[in-house]
Amino acid sequence: MAMVMRVFSVGLRSQSLIVPYKLQRSFFCNSSNPLLVKLLRLPFSQIKSTLDSQQPFTLNRFEFSWNTLVTNLSSSSPEKARLVLEWRLERMLKDDEIDHDQYSDLISLSANIQNVSLALRVFTSMEASGIKPSATDFNSLIHACLSSTTKKDAGFPANLQNYESVIFACVRTKDFDSADRFYEEMVSVGVMPSVCILEYVLEGLCKRRKCDRVRDFLNFLLECKFEISGNMIEKIVELYCELGKVDEMEKLLETLMELNQVGEALLRLHCGLIRLYAKLDRLDDVEYSVGRMMSQEMIFRSPDDVEKVISSYFRKEAYDRLDLFMEHIKGYYKLTRSTCDLLVAGYRRAGLTEKLDLIVKDMKLAGF
Repeated sequence: MAMVMRVFSVGLRSQSLIVPYKLQRSFFCNSSNPLLVKLLRLPFSQIKSTLDSQQPFTLNRFEFSWNTLVTNLSSSSPEKARLVLEWRLERMLKDDEIDHDQYSDLISLSANIQNVSLALRVFTSMEASGIKPSATDFNSLIHACLSSTTKKDAGFPANLQNYESVIFACVRTKDFDSADRFYEEMVSVGVMPSVCILEYVLEGLCKRRKCDRVRDFLNFLLECKFEISGNMIEKIVELYCELGKVDEMEKLLETLMELNQVGEALLRLHCGLIRLYAKLDRLDDVEYSVGRMMSQEMIFRSPDDVEKVISSYFRKEAYDRLDLFMEHIKGYYKLTRSTCDLLVAGYRRAGLTEKLDLIVKDMKLAGF
């Protein structure tokens, strides 16, 4: 009988030895973390309200670890781990958090649970709060994308959001070759690119000053009837203005007008051309371009565009033509304080007392 009892006892001990480490770790971690135990028992709908009730006591203690909570929670319920991180981001934004490390930690945790959308949301929220991401933040974002993309190799379908996030991160880190590679891979597996992805790819080409490839890429977009967004045009205008490629801009404008393109993209191109002509002091072309834009019932989109034109008139000492320009836009564009200040400074330098008095009078009437 004693022999039987000893064998039985050894058997029990042997069984305890083969309990998987992950389960043992989860059991002991859960037992020592009351918040984790509570969150595991609760339905999804009560996760955030429970965290609200814990703030600011449990979550602000020095020994509290978000990494431990999220990692253990993710092994049992990835959705609850997502809700916890989402709650943390919402709380940070509500509190106007500006600590870079807080956002960086949140991106890293999102990457660890392979939640690309949340990692990207934290990243964009970080930028919107005026916090400059570090190389580590970009790497964490790319890690989240790559970790999620590996699911495709295991039989999961390719994910547009994953490609969008990783291409975005590659362009921001100036890893343009990788951005091109992921874009080509995405197209090869039959994933239709989003407008954002097309913007990122074009941005990469513009930053490398690949004018021929920019032209080919635009022709591809137009032939395939993709939307040409305002952001795309802004990148192209920035490149062409830097390189002084007036003819390229005129050809693009002609193409968009032939295709009856309307809206923000066309307006940005009009204004970009006017800015470039003003920079070159080509007043005849400035005035023609302004008339062409306004004939399509479009008007300057920013005070900076107007002020670049005004500055060109002053440089050329074309004061009468400046008067005609100001009269032309008067009924369509409301002058800002900065524009009026520019006029005052220009007229004062030129010694045009009468014009100076008139603009000062207009400023007083406008409440400046």
